[in-house]
Order: sequence, then structure tokens, then C-alpha cells
Amino acid sequence: MGEVLSQFTAGDELEAAKLNSNLQDARDGKKEIQTEEAIDTTSLPIPIYIAAGSGWVGKCDANVVTKLEFVGFALKGQNIGIGEFIQIMVGEGGIVGGFSGLDRGSKYYVQDDGTIGTSVGTYEVLVGVAISATEILILKGSGEYMGSEAVSASEGAANSVDTATMPANARTAIIVIDFNSWTAVGNEGSCKGQVIIKRKGSSSVSLWIPGTGINNIHKLLASLSTNTITITVTNGNGTSLSGNVYYYR
Repeated sequence: MGEVLSQFTAGDELEAAKLNSNLQDARDGKKEIQTEEAIDTTSLPIPIYIAAGSGWVGKCDANVVTKLEFVGFALKGQNIGIGEFIQIMVGEGGIVGGFSGLDRGSKYYVQDDGTIGTSVGTYEVLVGVAISATEILILKGSGEYMGSEAVSASEGAANSVDTATMPANARTAIIVIDFNSWTAVGNEGSCKGQVIIKRKGSSSVSLWIPGTGINNIHKLLASLSTNTITITVTNGNGTSLSGNVYYYR
């Protein structure tokens, strides 16, 4: 079990060693917090996130969307059970030691097994830059990739519609759509369109797109409600749509 930082009350005699240790830990961004799960850092520091609800820490996982919000590292040399206190370092600019074989100057990311490496896992989670073979300077990414989802709809009388589910912790969706229309002479052809939706602000967008046919003009509509994105192609004349939605944190 990790040692909780020393607590003092009025009238206590302040021991220099404990006081200096507390001050140094505070300066270095070290904290003591309870664990959401068992965490073993006997060999290496482990990237952590703050669990929703409990506010405790758990191990990051680049393949689980609820475990992507990296905040820092559980420090090396601990083997902690669920609900016990563990020492962590949080905040950009902190320097975490205890690694081995790091490539100085390289960026490091959370992997699908909860370790760190120079390649991006299933989802992109930057943890920092190696400043030596054993130390990482903590950095946090912005606009990190969270995966994609295919969308499609067959030809309709007027509109083609499909929906996509935006991950709860995604902030941006880029929607890239191909249209094809074949139902009337002069309307044959295809075209492409792209729109961007934000969870805050621009949550509903539209775009008129000319195609290759004489009268082939389409309107692409996309709107977000909670976590559901509705994608519609209007003025379709039997238009079909296909494409992908790309998500970013």
C-alpha cells in the first residue's frame, strides 16, 4: 500500500524529514489517491486516468474509450490493491523516471496493453516525450484520434439518411461522404462532401454540393443530438450515400 502524505495538526512537532518530503512531493506534482483497480508498478511507471464516478485512478488502455483520459503516471515501485492509496505524478511538465531503454526525443503513447511505446495504439493517447533513456517529460495531446465509423444509405425517393454514434468523450466528428445518383437522365454522376461537427458550438451543419451531372446538386445535412449524429442527403433524386465519420477527442 502506498504511504499517504503526512498530515499535521496544530501543535504537532514538525519533523524536518517528513516536512521536506511533503514539500518536495508537492513541488514535483506527486499526489496520493485511491485506486479503481489493482495497479502494479514494481517494474515500470504506468499511465493512469481518473475514473468517472469514483474519482479514483485506473490504468489507461488505448483500446478502451473510457480509459483514454491520461492525467499522469503511477510511480515505479508499488503494488497496490483496489481502493488503496497509490503515489502518482500528474500535470504537464512533470518528469517521471523509472523507465529503461527509452528513445530520447521520441514521443510516447499509451498502448492497448496499458504500457507505453512510440507507436499509436488503437486510439491516440500521448503521454510525453523521452528526455533520457529513463525519463519522460509529461505532455498531453489535443484533438487525438478516436477511430472511425462507416455510414451508408441506399437510394431513396428524396432523402438518404443514416446515423452514427459519437463516443461520449469525443469532441469533434469529421464526416466524409460520397454520393451517387442514377435515377434520371441529366442527373447521373457522383460527388463528395465533407463537414465537421463539434460537440460544443457547431453541432448542426449543412453543405450544398454540385455533382458531375447537369442537374446533380445535393444538400448534405449533419446534426448531433447527445451522441447520435444524423446524416442526410436531400434533393437526392434517388441518391445513395456512403462514407466514414472520424472522431477526435
